Amino acid sequence: MKTIAIIGAGQLGSRHLQGVLKSELNFKVFVIDPNLASIEVARIRSKEIAHNHEVYFKQEISELPLELNLVIVATNSDVRLNIIKKLISQSIIETLILEKVLFQALCEYKEALELFEESPTTVLVNHPRRMQELYLGLRHFILGCPNEHFEVEFIGHNWGIGCNALHVSDIVEFLFDDFVMSYDCRHLDREILQSKRNNFIEFSGKLIGTTHKGHNITLVSYNTIKNHQSYPQFTIKSPSVSIEVKEGSSEIIISTKKPKTSIQTMTFTPLLFQSDLSKIIADKALKGQIVGLTSLNEACRNHMSFVSCLINHLESINYITNDKCPIT
Repeated sequence: MKTIAIIGAGQLGSRHLQGVLKSELNFKVFVIDPNLASIEVARIRSKEIAHNHEVYFKQEISELPLELNLVIVATNSDVRLNIIKKLISQSIIETLILEKVLFQALCEYKEALELFEESPTTVLVNHPRRMQELYLGLRHFILGCPNEHFEVEFIGHNWGIGCNALHVSDIVEFLFDDFVMSYDCRHLDREILQSKRNNFIEFSGKLIGTTHKGHNITLVSYNTIKNHQSYPQFTIKSPSVSIEVKEGSSEIIISTKKPKTSIQTMTFTPLLFQSDLSKIIADKALKGQIVGLTSLNEACRNHMSFVSCLINHLESINYITNDKCPIT
């Protein structure tokens, strides 16, 4: 029987658990977390899903089977590398899914890449916009405009640059079949915010990225007292095309100027929650199919550039970093 393990049973890990339990495939699920309160959250949420899977709740990685078909690591970034080391010393893993932000220190990225350099394990990073029908459709359109120079803007309130900017830059890399060359943090706010998670920080202000093909990305999170709940404004513009991405309604509004001005609206399946996406991840991974998430190498390239920029920003405002950026 195939076996799945979920490491980290908190808010995100328990949603992953709900997702894999929706699968109709036959497998066992092990949920690992040293915190009994988190285990209880996962146990309660597992009962919200009708299923016939065997689910085991454990506190130690050492209690896992020696062979695992799929492992999802949903811990915070500060402990992730140590968790990975324990996992691969304990078990043979076919597919490993890691949450972002991957790691806090540049040396940890390099070590992780070395760990899997010659490994048969397929290692992916959970940037799930790549799996959404909305962005698969948008990618098809954008790749049909190969000679356009685009300006990408993602602007909103309190959406958390440290926690979420990589999701945006990753989907830009996917849409344009491109990669981010560099980030510019000079326009980030000097005030460092406290994250919703204890012992982690957040950023507001403006972050600018430049891709290998010369596209520009502007990410803005305004630090406002009022907690705006609306989706950020997501636009992709060139001299002849303007695209508005409306995640809330799963629509793309495309305005073109050539050969004549026209406006069209493309509507897609509503965005799936993680508890639905994890079912798809489990089904594809266990069937040996391409999952559609970001490879470890792609993610590390992007994450390292991002984390390096944020560390430089923290040091410029005399924030003690110890060569780490405490985001997750």
